[in-house]
Amino acid sequence: MAIDRFLKRNRIENAKYVIEKLRALGLGQYSDPSRWMKMLRVLERGPIEYGHKDFYIALEAERDFQYMGFVFEHLDSEPGDSEFSQRIRKILKDPIYPQQNLELSPGRDTQLELFLAAICRRAELGPVVFKEPDLTCCLWNSNYGIAAKRIKNISAIRKHAKRAADQIARSGLPGIIFLDLSLALNRENRPALLPCCNNRYRDEAMFSLRQVVGRHESDIRRWVEGSGVLAIVAYKADLRHHSDREWGLVGFSCWLQTTWNLESSCLWEQFAGPFLRGFPNQEFLTN
Repeated sequence: MAIDRFLKRNRIENAKYVIEKLRALGLGQYSDPSRWMKMLRVLERGPIEYGHKDFYIALEAERDFQYMGFVFEHLDSEPGDSEFSQRIRKILKDPIYPQQNLELSPGRDTQLELFLAAICRRAELGPVVFKEPDLTCCLWNSNYGIAAKRIKNISAIRKHAKRAADQIARSGLPGIIFLDLSLALNRENRPALLPCCNNRYRDEAMFSLRQVVGRHESDIRRWVEGSGVLAIVAYKADLRHHSDREWGLVGFSCWLQTTWNLESSCLWEQFAGPFLRGFPNQEFLTN
C-alpha cells in the first residue's frame, strides 16, 4: 500500500499539502533551487513516462512528499514551536537526488528522525521528544530511546551502530537502533524498473535486508553489549514499478533482538508490536 493511498490524497494533493504546511511554518519563500518546488512543478505537469528528462525528479517526489505528508499528518506543530520549525528547515537543504550527497545529508537525516517521530505518534507511543539518543517515546510508563542512522555504505555499519549504541547508553534508556539501509543497498538510487509480482519482490527485498543483518549479527551483538540496546531495526524503502504499471514507495523491515535477559526481552516485546505497526506501507521480517 502506498503512503499517498494511506493518507487518502493523490500525488498532487499530497505535494500541495506538504507545501502548504511548509508555508504555514514560514518556510514558503522558495526560489527555483528548492527541490520541493521543483518536484511540485514536475508533478503538476501530469504523468511522465520513463525516459523523460524529469522522470527521476518525479520519482524522488514520490518518496519525499509521501514521507513528509505522513510526517505532517501526525506531527503538526503547535504555534511557536521553534524546535519543530528548525527541524523542518533542515529538510530543505539536501539536493533532489540522495545519491548526490553520500557523505553529509542533514536534510534527509532529519527527515528520517521526523518520520520515526510520526510513526511513534501514530502508534500512540507519546509523548515523543527530540532528545538523546535522537528521540524518545513512551509506552505504559516506560520510556524508550531511538537512535536513527541513515547508512550510505554497508562498510559504515560498524561506525554508525557503535555511535548509536553510545547515544543510547548516554541516554540511560532502553532503546533501539534504527538503520535505514536504503541507500547503502542501492548507492546509485536506481528504481526497480521491471514489474514483478508483489510476493517475489517482497521475498527478494526481505532477503537483501536479512542477508545484511545476518552477516553482521555477531559483530552487532558485540558492538551494543551493555549499552541498553534492545534491538536493531534494519529498514529499506524502494521506489518500484508495480505489476499494474503504477509507481509507488514500499518499505521493508527486519529486526535483531540484541539482549536476552527477562526484563530486556519483556521491554522489547511490549514495544515492538506497537512501534512496527506504526509504519505505513511496509512488510516485516523477524530475524
